[in-house]
Amino acid sequence: GKLSDRHGRRPILLISTAGAALSYVLFAIGSGFENHTAALVALLVSRIFAGACGGNITVAQAYIADISRPEERSKRMGLIGMAFGLGFIFGPAISGVALKFGGATAPGWTAAALCAANFILAFSILAESLKPESGHASSRPHLAQWGHTLSQPRIGLLIFIFFLATFAFS
Repeated sequence: GKLSDRHGRRPILLISTAGAALSYVLFAIGSGFENHTAALVALLVSRIFAGACGGNITVAQAYIADISRPEERSKRMGLIGMAFGLGFIFGPAISGVALKFGGATAPGWTAAALCAANFILAFSILAESLKPESGHASSRPHLAQWGHTLSQPRIGLLIFIFFLATFAFS
């Protein structure tokens, strides 16, 4: 999020999307290794790299906030949630079909191809949303910010419930 405030939303989204594609290429290559130790190391490195590149959800949300009128913002943020939900539903099915018809490396190559298509689409049509005149949010020390947020009963309860749901899902 802070990088996108400094360098713009578009470059950070493009870099993270390209990184995700590269991580899935490594995943596909590692899935084909005969040496199980080497395969495990390659898969672990690919997932660590994907995790580093996958932190772009805050940038996507900032992009949506930048381009949306206030009355449309919650609807458009809901689309991000819907996209995640659809990914959780269709992702395993697509991976299973790829595995059945393409072998052990096919899920990685399929994910890499989807990420590469996402990169090409974003590169082609995504304009920079951060305006030079946009002000930055004032920052508080992290602990004070958490304390302020959690001290509001309704917000604190929602955060706690979200934490429990995510923890249980994980």
